[in-house]
Amino acid sequence: MKTFALVMFQNMIIAMLVLCCFIFLMPKYVLADSNNNELTIVLQYDISGAEFSIYKIADISDSDEYVAVSPYDEYSFDLNVSDSESVKELIKKIENCIDDNGVEPYATGIVDSDGSLTFNNLEKGLYIIIGNDCKKNNTIYTPVSSLVRVPEKDDDGSYIYQVTVYPKYDSTDEKETEETTSENTEETTTKTTQETTSENTEETTDTSDTTVNISETTESVSAGGTDNEKLPQTGMLWWPVPTLAAAGIIVFAFGWRRHNMADKENEE
Repeated sequence: MKTFALVMFQNMIIAMLVLCCFIFLMPKYVLADSNNNELTIVLQYDISGAEFSIYKIADISDSDEYVAVSPYDEYSFDLNVSDSESVKELIKKIENCIDDNGVEPYATGIVDSDGSLTFNNLEKGLYIIIGNDCKKNNTIYTPVSSLVRVPEKDDDGSYIYQVTVYPKYDSTDEKETEETTSENTEETTTKTTQETTSENTEETTDTSDTTVNISETTESVSAGGTDNEKLPQTGMLWWPVPTLAAAGIIVFAFGWRRHNMADKENEE
């Protein structure tokens, strides 16, 4: 009886230990899954209808360090910069990398009528948020790109799994943009016209110089040439002319004499 009670007690102890381990581990697993589902970026933006895209730049290691993902791992980006100027330079380099490599966004969304856009179910990491230009009431709004870490680390070391971002933007009046574009077009057209006119003037000058040279050459030929230039040779020889003329006179005289002698014989 004591042996049976001892075995039952041991089994109860084992069962309680297993149950405690299960209870201890289960909340940890659920919490991790819950935290992953809660990794969210919420954009609060004044302009509804604006389109934003997020690109994942790096993972976050267990030692809380950034590990760049492809293709950013091929570049020497310092992802731990903190001052504003360095952050701006980093954002510009990342944007160029995205354009050069044709990187597809991790997610894309449109700001709703309440001025909100939420990206859910994100992975841990460092993201860049890039927005497109949006026109409202003849005003063009250009969002300023920003970097955001998810989860964000609070000052006390705790983690914030739902990160709220308020993107900044630049605004430009559409008329001013059109006027600036028109001015730039006119300047480009004027510059092109001036360059074309300059080229045509140079060509005309070269042609005038050529005409002058031709005129000078013609005058030189008309005047009998210069020391370095000779009149073209036609191939005609003048020395046989006197000889042929003399021979013609002799033949004519001989023929005339024969004619006279023939007339005398007929008369006799």
